[in-house]
Amino acid sequence: MKIRCKKTRRFLIDIRIEDYLQALEDLGVSQEVPLKIVLPCPKCHKQEEYDIYKTHYIFVRNIER
Repeated sequence: MKIRCKKTRRFLIDIRIEDYLQALEDLGVSQEVPLKIVLPCPKCHKQEEYDIYKTHYIFVRNIER
């Protein structure tokens, strides 16, 4: 899953959530709470918070640095 900056559409990260979730399922754990990540954008100089789900991600907010 590729994540882009909400404001500038610049590429931020390519996260392999499918592999992570498969590893959890192999251990007998299911993901019920989204994975929360904060990424800095070098272009707009803000930090962006995202909730990562199995098939999609949701932008939560911008954080001033």
